[in-house]
Amino acid sequence: MVGAEEAFETGDKAWLESADAVVSRGRSSELLSLLRAAEDQGLTTLHPSAGIAAALNKARLASRLEASGVPTLEAAVGNGHVFRQFADVGGPRLTLVAAGRRIWATDHGSPGFVELEAEPGGEAFQTRRLRTRALECGALLGLELFSVECVLTPDGPFVVDVLDFPGYEGVPDASAALAEQVILSLERRGR
Repeated sequence: MVGAEEAFETGDKAWLESADAVVSRGRSSELLSLLRAAEDQGLTTLHPSAGIAAALNKARLASRLEASGVPTLEAAVGNGHVFRQFADVGGPRLTLVAAGRRIWATDHGSPGFVELEAEPGGEAFQTRRLRTRALECGALLGLELFSVECVLTPDGPFVVDVLDFPGYEGVPDASAALAEQVILSLERRGR
C-alpha cells in the first residue's frame, strides 16, 4: 500500500521496483501521476490513468459518452462542469455498481443493492438494458471497478455520470467480488 501524496511529494519510486501490479483508489493529481509512472514502467494497472482522468473531467466524459452513442441527458458545459437537464425525465435515478461483468443496482431511495444477473435468454428486458449500459461505460473508459449514475426513461437508461472505483457499501459480498475481479484482471494480463 502506497500513500499517493507522500510518494509524490518525496519523489520516492522504490515502490515501483517491488510492485507486480497497481490497483489504484483515489482521484488526486498525485495518484494519477504515480499511476502514469507505473504505466511507463510497464506495470499492470487495473485502471488506466487516462480512464480515471476521463471520468474526472466531466466535460470530456460527456463528450466521450455522446461520441460513442451512449444515451445521456441533455447537458450544458460551463467552467469545466457539466449541468444535466433532469426536467421532464420522469424516471427513477439508479446507481449501477460494477466489478467486471458483475453489476448491482439500487435506486436513490433504497438502502441496498440487487445484483443484475446475467442469465442468457432469461434476463428481463430492462435488466439487459441496464447491464449493457453499465458495461458500455466501463469499456469506454477501460474501467473494471466503477459505477454509473443513470435515469430510467421510457427509452431506456440515460447516463448521468461515471465514477472509477466507487464505494461498495451495501453491495452484497463486495469484498469477495472486488478481490475476484482484481485476480481475474491480473490473470488476464499474465500476472
